[in-house]
Amino acid sequence: MAEYRGSAGEQAGPSDEAPPGDRGRQVERRIVGPPVRPESPGETVQRGAPHQGDGLPPGPASPPEPIADLKDVDTDEYVCEGPPAPRELNKPPRQSDTPDTPDTPPSLSPADRKATEQAARRYVTRELEKQGYAVEPMPLDNEGFDLRATKGADVLEVEVKGHRGRAWVIEITDAQVREYQRCREGSSCATWQLWNVQNLARGSPDGVVLTPIDDIPRDALRAQSYRFDLRRSRTGHPTAG
Repeated sequence: MAEYRGSAGEQAGPSDEAPPGDRGRQVERRIVGPPVRPESPGETVQRGAPHQGDGLPPGPASPPEPIADLKDVDTDEYVCEGPPAPRELNKPPRQSDTPDTPDTPPSLSPADRKATEQAARRYVTRELEKQGYAVEPMPLDNEGFDLRATKGADVLEVEVKGHRGRAWVIEITDAQVREYQRCREGSSCATWQLWNVQNLARGSPDGVVLTPIDDIPRDALRAQSYRFDLRRSRTGHPTAG
C-alpha cells in the first residue's frame, strides 16, 4: 500500500488498509472538523476558523498592548537633585506648583505600571553603579525595598518610586516605613533610602530626575485611611434610650 501522510486534524476511516477486493484503489479519508456554513452570494467564510454564526462562543479578547513610550534607560540622560523647597504652610499653592497627587493614572494596565517601575529601577541602578556600588535586585514580593546596594561596609536598602511625569507626593506602604524605622533605630547595619524617579514618559518635556531621600519626617506623612482589625476591639453594647 502506498504511504499516506495527512495533516493534523485529519482522521482515517475505520481501517488504514483497503479491503482485499479494493486493493490498488485509493483509500478514502475524511477530514474531521467543525461544520462549514454554506456561503451566501458575495460572502466569503474563512476556512479553519469558527464563524460567529456557527453557535460557538467568541474567543477571549486580546489583552491591550502596553504603552511603549518610556524613555530609553541606556541612552537618555538624567540628573540627580534634591526635593524642592517646601511651600509655606499658610500660603495657597501657585498654579506652577507641582500637584500633590501621584501622577501615575489608575487607568494604566498592570503591564504599563510594571514597565514604569522597572525603568525607574534601572535608572537608579545605573546611578548607583556609577557611584561604585554593586546592586542586587530584590524579589518582587520583597515588601521593604527594591534594591540592595553594597560598597565595602556601606549597605543601602533602596526603595524606588517611578513616575511618568512629575510627582513630589508619593505613596509608601506600612512595610516600607517600618523598614526605614528599623534601619534608623540601629536594628540593621543598612541605610534605607527612597529614590524618586520622575519624567519617565518619552513625551515628557523635562528630563529624567532622580531624587534620593534618606529621611522621612513624621509631619511629611499623611494617612488617608487605616486598616481596622475589629477582632482586637472590645465588644460594644447599645445603651437603652
